[in-house]
Amino acid sequence: MITVIPAFSVLRAVLDIYDTNPANEIQEQAFSFATDLQSRSDVHVLLDGSMYRKFDGRLQQEHKVFMEKTYRIDDSVTGLTGYDHTTSLRWIASSESKSRRVIILTENPTDFSNIVCDKLKAVTAEMFIQQVKKAQLEFNTRKFSTIEDALTAAFFPN
Repeated sequence: MITVIPAFSVLRAVLDIYDTNPANEIQEQAFSFATDLQSRSDVHVLLDGSMYRKFDGRLQQEHKVFMEKTYRIDDSVTGLTGYDHTTSLRWIASSESKSRRVIILTENPTDFSNIVCDKLKAVTAEMFIQQVKKAQLEFNTRKFSTIEDALTAAFFPN
């Protein structure tokens, strides 16, 4: 049971059609990997509702329906004062890690160093893709019986 939570930079790369930064490609690819894992194993993608709401006005209705049906959206910090993107993501990730393993996709893993523990990791998009590929290879060569076991070994080796 693993939850992948994209930070603001990753969500912006995926949802903001006006941001054409070439560096966004790797973040979009990492998000695609997470979506693919969601369809093949017990991996969920969880979006911070306050961050998602910043972009949903730019999405067409079909895209909104797809996002809201495909991904879990956590609105627990929406509307609270004193919560910026990083603070709200820390709170959501810490709460989620009480029941599932959590991987935060971020440009800056050090922003989450104070909450990282044996059930919660913060990784860059590049590292996420590398570890997912490693887990897929180990699953395909039958080192692990499920892709989830291979992902757990890759991201949470303790």
